[in-house]
Amino acid sequence: MAKQTISVGTTANDGTGDTLRNALIKTNDNFTELYGKTIGFSSSNGTAVTGTLIETASQSVLIPANTFSTTGILEIIARYTKTGIAGTSNLKVYKNTSNTLVGATLIFGGTAAAAAAIFSQSIRTFRINSNTLTGYVLTGASDYATATAYLSTTFTTNVDNYIIFSLTMGSILDSANVDMVKLIKTT
Repeated sequence: MAKQTISVGTTANDGTGDTLRNALIKTNDNFTELYGKTIGFSSSNGTAVTGTLIETASQSVLIPANTFSTTGILEIIARYTKTGIAGTSNLKVYKNTSNTLVGATLIFGGTAAAAAAIFSQSIRTFRINSNTLTGYVLTGASDYATATAYLSTTFTTNVDNYIIFSLTMGSILDSANVDMVKLIKTT
């Protein structure tokens, strides 16, 4: 939906503007459009990944069936925090129709953080068209790619989909968790 502008008339009280009722309907519609874009949000700590070098799911967000019709834009924002400086850490993001890494499809290779880094944040944008998710899979923290790393994978819109955030630690002495995720839908 495009932004709806309230007509205020040519001059005050000339009767050519929107009625009070129509003006408030437009206001409500504009707010519904604005707030309806966030699909999922979590600012609570995900499962802590500590004492292991095995990739572990820390957080996930459900995209309910039919959230997208046949087209749209999905923006994923994720941040993780880390304690300890013994090794690097890496965030990866997957999509799956069940809330597990088993059988999941990697949709971005995530952000590798240096040993001294205490947090890392990533933003990626994907296009959904005819049950296909497309975008560039950047394997680092940069916002550009020097080689084509294009992702095209099935994203069936009429079933539940999970976006799963995993962490891999470079040292068993460190700990990390995904502490903020946000999924935004644009049509």
